[in-house]
Amino acid sequence: MPIILPGVVQFRKCTLTDKQLAVAVAEALNKMYDDGKTPTRSIPAQVNEDFDLLVCELVVRFIEATGNNFD
Repeated sequence: MPIILPGVVQFRKCTLTDKQLAVAVAEALNKMYDDGKTPTRSIPAQVNEDFDLLVCELVVRFIEATGNNFD
């Protein structure tokens, strides 16, 4: 079964480098664990800031890098 991600990530609007993306996800995870709050989502979406979209972008890049879409 293929991995299905939110539609907006398919537009590939994230402009962060791989390192910036990894740092942003790590910082958001640390903040979530420190304050115990679920990250908020923006409307309109902030592709370089919204936690869910950052994680989706990380997954997409992982799939591209490994050539494995887990079918």
